[in-house]
Amino acid sequence: MTLKVILDSNFLFIPAKFQIDVFEELAKLLNQRFEPVLLSSIYQELKTMAEKGAPSRRKQASLVLKLAEKCKLVNVEKFYNTERLRPHFHTFQMQPLFIMTSD
Repeated sequence: MTLKVILDSNFLFIPAKFQIDVFEELAKLLNQRFEPVLLSSIYQELKTMAEKGAPSRRKQASLVLKLAEKCKLVNVEKFYNTERLRPHFHTFQMQPLFIMTSD
């Protein structure tokens, strides 16, 4: 079974800050097949940073968006009830899952 790994924006900025290939490091760490997942809300956050952030942040965010192309994009609105602010995680139930952040 392929492990789903949800990446947040801080985690995706690691390569831009420290010149580390996070996908290679995840492969070593997990030692199994994995699928990097990027939530649409994180993707939108990165796009906003790339368009409207401070100049140095825009450059980094543009690089991060290139890395994000390696991830499966998951539409949050499809699984999130914005009226009740409750996530619907039924699509990830019974599946191995990691959430990666640098916070």
